[in-house]
Amino acid sequence: MLNLGEFGQQVILFGAMIFALIFWITNKLRYDIVALLALGIIILGGVVPFERAFLGFADPVVIIVASVLVISKGITNTKLIDIILHKLPIRERSVWVQIGVLSLLTAFISTFIYNAGALTLIMPLAISIARKKEVSTAYYLMPIAFSAHMGGFLTLIGNAPNIIVSSFRIDHVGEPFHMFDFGRVGLLVVLAAIIFISLIGWRLIPKKRKGEVEKEVGKIENYTSELLVPEKSDFIGNTIGKLKEKVKEDFCVTTIIRKGEKITEVGDLEVINEEDLILIQADAETLRKMINLTDFKLNTPKEEMERSEKGVEIEAIVNPSSGIIGIPVKHIKMDTRYDIEVTAISRGDQKITEKLKDIELKVGDVLFLRGEEDGINEFLQTSKLLPLEKRDISLIPPADMTIALLIIVASVLLATFQILPTEISFFLGALAMVTTQILNPKQIYESIDWSIIIILGAMIPFGEAMMTSGAADSIAQGFFNVASGVEPITVLGLVLVISIIMSDFVNNVGVAVLMAPIALLLADGLGVSPDPFLMAVAIGGSCAFLTPIGHQVNLLVLKPGGYEFTDYWKMGLWLDLLVFVIAIVLLPIMWPL
Repeated sequence: MLNLGEFGQQVILFGAMIFALIFWITNKLRYDIVALLALGIIILGGVVPFERAFLGFADPVVIIVASVLVISKGITNTKLIDIILHKLPIRERSVWVQIGVLSLLTAFISTFIYNAGALTLIMPLAISIARKKEVSTAYYLMPIAFSAHMGGFLTLIGNAPNIIVSSFRIDHVGEPFHMFDFGRVGLLVVLAAIIFISLIGWRLIPKKRKGEVEKEVGKIENYTSELLVPEKSDFIGNTIGKLKEKVKEDFCVTTIIRKGEKITEVGDLEVINEEDLILIQADAETLRKMINLTDFKLNTPKEEMERSEKGVEIEAIVNPSSGIIGIPVKHIKMDTRYDIEVTAISRGDQKITEKLKDIELKVGDVLFLRGEEDGINEFLQTSKLLPLEKRDISLIPPADMTIALLIIVASVLLATFQILPTEISFFLGALAMVTTQILNPKQIYESIDWSIIIILGAMIPFGEAMMTSGAADSIAQGFFNVASGVEPITVLGLVLVISIIMSDFVNNVGVAVLMAPIALLLADGLGVSPDPFLMAVAIGGSCAFLTPIGHQVNLLVLKPGGYEFTDYWKMGLWLDLLVFVIAIVLLPIMWPL
């Protein structure tokens, strides 16, 4: 381990932070890998002693987050949420009413369930309602994604930054924040935000994609399928233009693979040959119509098995915790293990020129699956895919609903009234989910998003290093030098603004770990209470409304919603301003300086 002195440690620490920020913003590597690499830098640089390098993984914060993820899985394993969703009398209501109710419900669920889990529960219903209403799903998906962040405004377990700032408060004043302390400011923020989203915000989402005239945002129209031209096909010798005349629907031929060679510039005059493999980009209905009107054969990665004409079809999205990210379709063994096949893949507006079996799956890819219902359900569960509309996943008996609900209520009450420490309360709740057979042991490991655990464990030592190396002091002193003589409320506003901006480009765990120690030192330097400053960091860490990369829930709706990178800020900027104004007014009132 190097011994570079305090200044040298600060240089190493700032270098590691800059490294992490660059790779998080550019999204070149996974968040968890970047966090581990940054941890390695400060370990080798002597900023963190060897014996304390991995204590972050044993921190109560990690235990709380892991336990909440397990409890969330237990709740979703019951039919409780499904019953609530199906009883909602909103299918015939106006769009703004539907968006308001769905947003409110998503925010409420994310108060006690991990935000990505809350989104995955509501998202299929939102898509179903939008399609029945014949309205773009884009109007629904961004509002519920943003609402999934809002659990972080209400409870200790609503978002990871809340738990982190609470742990900093323990170290600083000897006492954590309580379960519903965040709601003092957050409740009004959430209500105002949802009113804004339902009345105004959704109307700011672009109606049409750039360069498109007829296609609506949010319709998953760009499925890519492979069609094989058989021997003696009636279309051999005809052109692509003739094929379009026959089908009379809008579609795009992205590639023709002819005897191993790719033709990627395919015009209407291109002649169709025997055994051509034609990659078609179109909506699902057009693909079905094309197969019915031609003698082309659907070519899928399920090559060695006879495909059944029976079964169901379903659209499912690859979410950030899916275990098949980065794996080519041909290596997933869907055909031999689950007896299902991928008949088409959608990657938004991106043009696919590879065979389906060679495509490496990415977050947000939408798969069109076909097969027996049991096989599809099992594949969705084990691979952590989100079905976009049909939700016939096997669930536990309804009798377990009461037990699951009692478990989460007991965990919350034990933590709220400080009968047990928060980490113990929720650990026992997670354990109860297993002992009551709501979850089996395998589901415990599947329910935990290990990338979040790794990020937490790797980033927590940064918070300690910020304090011990003097880095937080240096940054705080820089604040004071620039804002000499400025009122504490102004400094509080700066902390809130910086946290909000960072949350749009940096994982929210990183925001909390980096900003919390600075906030504490600023409060100490001003001679005021640290609580409003820590709350500002927690609120700012839940405001990833400007970009799709700020949080995985934003990324999850990117392709199903048909959004572009720049679409998020058109509603998100106004939402950030609303949150800032309400928070900066209420923080010094509810948490006096």
